[in-house]
Amino acid sequence: MNLALQLVCTLILTLSSTMIAGLGVSPEQDQKSTPFFHLSGEVHDAGSAASEVVFTSGGTTKSAPLDSSGKYSIELPLGSWTLSVPKAHYREGYQRSFKVTQPSELVLNVKMSSHTQIFDMKADDGTKYTLVFTYHDYWWNPLRHYDYKGLAVHAEYNFNTITAPHIFFKKKEATMLADGGVVVTNPHGEEKQYQSALLQLKDGTVRILKAE
Repeated sequence: MNLALQLVCTLILTLSSTMIAGLGVSPEQDQKSTPFFHLSGEVHDAGSAASEVVFTSGGTTKSAPLDSSGKYSIELPLGSWTLSVPKAHYREGYQRSFKVTQPSELVLNVKMSSHTQIFDMKADDGTKYTLVFTYHDYWWNPLRHYDYKGLAVHAEYNFNTITAPHIFFKKKEATMLADGGVVVTNPHGEEKQYQSALLQLKDGTVRILKAE
């Protein structure tokens, strides 16, 4: 093979390799193609030492700073996450677990007070979801027929909210009985209203088992 032919073959091979390599996905492109959801909200009554909201998922940790009014905003990859507020003045700390499976614009406000009750619930696949009650009053429950009995309650479960004058919750069955005028709002802001309803909280969703 003469020198000119060798040079032509080398040039063709070089161009082919460059073109094939160019078909690969760079880390920046791959990151942009990963599905994300946007989360924002406000942190209330956490104290001046709290400066950020931290999100963990497996070995991944991401954080969002709090502005002067306690607001935060962040984009996170789809999946299961646990929110915490380091250095907050909340009793026993504060953690909230949830799961997002499709790109969404979601709001998650954080508030912890003496009128807050929290239950962590695990799905069949091991995913943890946090159920948060904010109530006006709490019924004494000596016989423990229910794990929670509250008056004038706002409940939040994986971006679903339930508000009612009376709520009774059984953790083992993952059921909630609400009456007196119930409003159930899904993560998209769609509302359903009932006089009373028996709800099941499972795998991050709220099912209506019975309603009037």
